[in-house]
Amino acid sequence: MIDPLATTAVAWALALLLGIAAWSKVQAPQAFHQVLAGYQLLPPLLVTPVARVLTLAEFAVAGGLLFGAPLAFFLASCLFVTYAIAMAINLARGRVWIDCGCSFAADAISWWLVARNGALAAVALVGLAPTARSLAWFDYLLLVPAVLTAALLYAGLLQLAANAAPRGEIAHG
Repeated sequence: MIDPLATTAVAWALALLLGIAAWSKVQAPQAFHQVLAGYQLLPPLLVTPVARVLTLAEFAVAGGLLFGAPLAFFLASCLFVTYAIAMAINLARGRVWIDCGCSFAADAISWWLVARNGALAAVALVGLAPTARSLAWFDYLLLVPAVLTAALLYAGLLQLAANAAPRGEIAHG
């Protein structure tokens, strides 16, 4: 059994992450299209529809997570596993300088990002665990600081990884 505060904090933090990711895809659809094509895992005709589906899926899963839908936790995990597999395939091919698509800031794929997505997939599965009790009113007071702390820790880890990553040009295509 897990405390519902932990489950809800995970849900809201992942909803924030996926919501921001989806919004960035809406704001820069051509950039996301180029990133997706750069992975060279889809036939060119499927890149645009898959880009749209992934964007919609991230929004839908984020919304489901806000309401604590068990299916949303599972689908979030599936999204993160899919992203990890796509990166791992390209790393295994030796294509280390393609844009990861995480923020359209020209971050190269890496085994660190594969591990990060694997960890996010595992964290998403926390929402499928049975809870020990119902949320109380005071739990809601703790949710915002918990989610903000998780977001800051996540941002800090990303910055540490970026600082440790080798520098180089990223090919978009």
